[in-house]
Amino acid sequence: MTESEMYEVDRKSAEDYLLPTTVLMENAGRALADGLKSKLSKEMRICVVTGPGNNGGDGYVLARTLLNEGYAVEVLETVTEAEMSTDEQLYRQIYLKYQGTLTKVDDVDVAAYLVDKDIIVDALFGIGLTGRVRAPFDQWIETINQSGKCVISLDVPSGVSSVAADDLLAIRANHTFIIEAPKPSLFIEATRPFYGEVTVVSIGLPKKELLQSSLTVWQQEDVKQTLQKREPFSHKGNYVHLLVIGGSAFMPGSVKLTSTGAYRTGAGLVTVMTSEEALPMLANGLNEVMYQPLEPEALTDEALAKYDVIACGMGLSETAAGRALLSRVLETKKPLVIDASGLNLLSEDLSRLERRQALTVLTPHPKEMARLSGLSVAAIKRQPFRVVADFAKAHQVYLVLKGAMTLSASPSGEININTTGNSGLSKGGSGDLLTGMVASRVLSDDTPLAGISNAVFLHGLAADLAVSDRHSSYDLTATEVSDYLGRSFQAVLRKNIQASINIK
Repeated sequence: MTESEMYEVDRKSAEDYLLPTTVLMENAGRALADGLKSKLSKEMRICVVTGPGNNGGDGYVLARTLLNEGYAVEVLETVTEAEMSTDEQLYRQIYLKYQGTLTKVDDVDVAAYLVDKDIIVDALFGIGLTGRVRAPFDQWIETINQSGKCVISLDVPSGVSSVAADDLLAIRANHTFIIEAPKPSLFIEATRPFYGEVTVVSIGLPKKELLQSSLTVWQQEDVKQTLQKREPFSHKGNYVHLLVIGGSAFMPGSVKLTSTGAYRTGAGLVTVMTSEEALPMLANGLNEVMYQPLEPEALTDEALAKYDVIACGMGLSETAAGRALLSRVLETKKPLVIDASGLNLLSEDLSRLERRQALTVLTPHPKEMARLSGLSVAAIKRQPFRVVADFAKAHQVYLVLKGAMTLSASPSGEININTTGNSGLSKGGSGDLLTGMVASRVLSDDTPLAGISNAVFLHGLAADLAVSDRHSSYDLTATEVSDYLGRSFQAVLRKNIQASINIK
């Protein structure tokens, strides 16, 4: 859930559901204390470092709750009472009524003060912080990070936001207790390491409003609920007939992996259109696939009528012939998935997307996304959610930004976040396999975005299962990932599984 969406939920909770902000702060502090107790013993010395705003208020409630249950807790206060919100001032006063110990940061040497503490609770800043942490907070954060103590952050590690700076200074937490829903920074390459382990706690915000978020962490239950059922009396014509266009004499394996991904994700029929030089190499290893020569003049509307989806670009030559072929494919009225060389050729003229009337899916990695968007790879990695949503809406396409946490976006800007997969997928061929899977599912499941997200989830899960079984992230290949797709489906449909990021 984005920061602005979270603020909107807070507003509606107060105005539409008549939940006072003080009640929500009390609920938050208590829920965070309950979660934290699994990390504590009564012998530990706990320091809650409070800052301005709701995060600081949550910290006072947490400190009072633990104190009342016999834990050795005290508060290190970094702002004056005048700098606090009204709600935070109230809970500070209540904490003092419970005889809580409070130390002002200006009265101590922070490094020396923290020496005898076992746990530091970071309640400095919440999701409202934008830009760099200013002085003197930057010094205190550095001191906490260098203390060597176990650090627990509330909601987000202080200093982290959904726009990741190159030289980000933030709390490096051992564990973060997230309020109600993960924030975008949990899924950004530059900011994820600051979180440590993560646990989501509920504070009683209305679920109906929380479900309105434009961001969804796509999980096992989502796959089970949206995956098309295969009927016992169905036949191959009831499922997708995919046309795969690409490959060459020097890159025949790309379309082979795409075809394999499609068949192993439920396609009924797959036809490969590739160069005549590549045909013998492909036919030797793909018994189920049909073939035809790579000829742009064969892509007439009449000839394409029997296909449901086209996947194009894998191993395609970036030549005049390749450009002509992609241009013809873009003119068709068939749903289209574009990957690899197809994306590079497409980036030369994005206006062709606006002229398309059929569903279009683009599956770039960050470098390909940089070519498509005109942004640097670094800029994309700093703000992947904004980049993906803006591009998908501007060009009315479905967009899959591949990475450690792949993002799948719809033309309306809705984004599903994937947390399956591991670094074994960081090899040639993984994207080709995924393209076939996306093409197989995009028209098959409840919605195109659900189908795309299901393919991404199953692809990552297959890699996780392979690494947990007989492979490592070092030796795993795309072909071996495809061998585990059957077990990936079984795991989703028959038993509970855990994603790579364990969001408790």
